[in-house]
Amino acid sequence: MKGISFWSWFLLVLSGIVFIAGQDFYSIYILDEAKNAEAAREMWESGNWFNPTFNGQARYDKPPLHYFFMGAAYSIFGVGEFSARIFSGIFGWLTGVMIFLKVRNRIDEKAAQVSIFSFMVSVQCLIQFRMAVPDPYLIFFLTAACLELENYLFKLNHPLKYLRRAALFLGLAFLAKGPVAVALVVIPLLAYLMLQRYSHRLKLTRFFDPLAIILFFGIGLSWYVGVYFLNSGEWLEEFFFTHNLNRYSSPMEGHRGPFYLPLVYCILGFFPSSLILFSSWRLRYYDIRRKPLILWSILYVAFVILFFSFASTKLPHYIAPAFPFLAILIGSQFYTRPSNLFFNLVTTIGALLLLVLPFAVFFTQDYQRSYFGEIFPLVWVIFPALFGLISIFFVLQKVKSLAYFSLGLGFFGLAVWLMGQLLHAIDVQNPVIRSKVYWENGPRLYYWKKMNPAFPFQARRIIPAWNESAGNEALVITDRKVLDSFPYPYEVVFQGKDIFEGTETILIRPKSPGF
Repeated sequence: MKGISFWSWFLLVLSGIVFIAGQDFYSIYILDEAKNAEAAREMWESGNWFNPTFNGQARYDKPPLHYFFMGAAYSIFGVGEFSARIFSGIFGWLTGVMIFLKVRNRIDEKAAQVSIFSFMVSVQCLIQFRMAVPDPYLIFFLTAACLELENYLFKLNHPLKYLRRAALFLGLAFLAKGPVAVALVVIPLLAYLMLQRYSHRLKLTRFFDPLAIILFFGIGLSWYVGVYFLNSGEWLEEFFFTHNLNRYSSPMEGHRGPFYLPLVYCILGFFPSSLILFSSWRLRYYDIRRKPLILWSILYVAFVILFFSFASTKLPHYIAPAFPFLAILIGSQFYTRPSNLFFNLVTTIGALLLLVLPFAVFFTQDYQRSYFGEIFPLVWVIFPALFGLISIFFVLQKVKSLAYFSLGLGFFGLAVWLMGQLLHAIDVQNPVIRSKVYWENGPRLYYWKKMNPAFPFQARRIIPAWNESAGNEALVITDRKVLDSFPYPYEVVFQGKDIFEGTETILIRPKSPGF
């Protein structure tokens, strides 16, 4: 990376800090994180990498790539929040670096700076790459596969090394999330070929390189083949049909929504950078076709949004693979025209949101004291507000770049406050952490019918279902909704509402005379 300016190095280092630091600010508690982190722990502890389990039961939801990385981190750092999330952060940083290098190579360094900055300060990127879930791995390898394919098509002689790298990365993406990875690459590729009017010979034959095919199938399918022979097809049937086809064709777990919801998720998730996406746009269709990277990015973002708009199950993180290409689009167009009324308006709105923050924190102190038992220091929210004020100043001075970078830094400061203070304060209120004093020091722990999925990971052990042989020294985890079905008298040891889940965790100790 010769010739990179000081400010570029600063942004590259800052992005590493943004994505990697503070991965253990709050506990593994959210359902998806808890199940993934615990499944990885059980595979790592047992050494059986072909049978994903959660709390000792088969888990069909996800392929294993993130389990492998989490297991490696557990071996190095021990089991914990940092280990479960560290590779998510690393892949977030590497995605940003990859975007920077691509835009710098194809456009210029100033555009690359805007691209990596818009990626690292956007709300959902800051959240997504700090979670113990497979999506960070999917996003990185999908982005890598797409950019290598774009390289392959961009070069006049179509060097096969780019196609083979793309096949390798696509195989890893398939191992990260399954068939959706292939759909999110192949269909935009076909649309790109049609719009660029490549010959049918290139469409049909150039992509069938034997080594590329071997790389994709050897990496992407080898684990699935092993699972098939070990589990007689049961795991594959559940994964491909229940957790892919059925999830797409019918809403699961109540996650439904209107057709336009993924677009809303995209705008909110890439906030504040999404505010300025259209403020600099000036390319016509003819110009876009002459800029392959921009055309690919537009097609990719559009397809991701449309693909999940037709899906019956809609979740905010589904559209996250579009974010690297949104960052490329913003960087590629940011300096093509000076600030205009639309840019000034949306930047000012974003800055005003930051200016309101200290007042919101100040006037909710009574609520903070009653719910959290403490008051958040105002100094932490004054910094984002100051950057908002600076952003407005540069808007008035018509310095577009400094107005945008100030706004981004303000929202980054807001994210630091959210993760370092607000989420931490919420986290210590969750019933798994609050009840830890009762089960941490070795009582036999069981569950009755239903429990918060964070318990096995936080307890670092499989928690069996309760039965009569457990005895009266057992501590039983259950839920308020099924508590009445417990067959014996009991003493309530702890109870607390589950944050975000709408349930209530209860810990009981059976009191039957027979025990």
